[in-house]
Amino acid sequence: RYSVQAPLFVITPPSVPHAFITESDSDGHVLTVHEELIWPLLEVLYPGTRETFGLPGICLSLADKPDELAALAHYWQLIRRESTAQLPGREHTLALLAQAVFTLLLRNARLDDHAASGMRGELKLFQRFNQMIDSHYHQHWTVPDYARELHLTESRLTDICRRFANRSPKRLIFDRQLREAKRLLLF
Repeated sequence: RYSVQAPLFVITPPSVPHAFITESDSDGHVLTVHEELIWPLLEVLYPGTRETFGLPGICLSLADKPDELAALAHYWQLIRRESTAQLPGREHTLALLAQAVFTLLLRNARLDDHAASGMRGELKLFQRFNQMIDSHYHQHWTVPDYARELHLTESRLTDICRRFANRSPKRLIFDRQLREAKRLLLF
């Protein structure tokens, strides 16, 4: 649980179960992006550390940073415009704007502190499994392939996946393949 002064930003990796509780008068935005858009930013901002980070959940207050808030307000206006208008290059522009938002936020978050103090054990393994799915789903790796690469037994991998996602590893792999198939159907 976090209790942070607004305006604040919550960055939640896809492999972290989460929920948000806000007051009825709360106002805000939700920006959902594929992890593939974020990894290049981490590699630029924190070179050579991709394997050690396993992007943690972050709750970041920008209450004391008016310049950053002004920049973000401008980004939100541009995102709203691109989302509603049918302009050429819309998808590409939205991806770049999302990366700009996350770059600004990640610059203000001390990820190296999070990496040192959080993200241990099974959650880190679960996140690594999800990263591997994103890298290898098109090669149709099986659960034993992933378990072997993670140096886990299939049974331990299954336990970890059920604990964090309430799904089997096979289902998580299938879900990723299905998302890609749907994406390809759209284009």
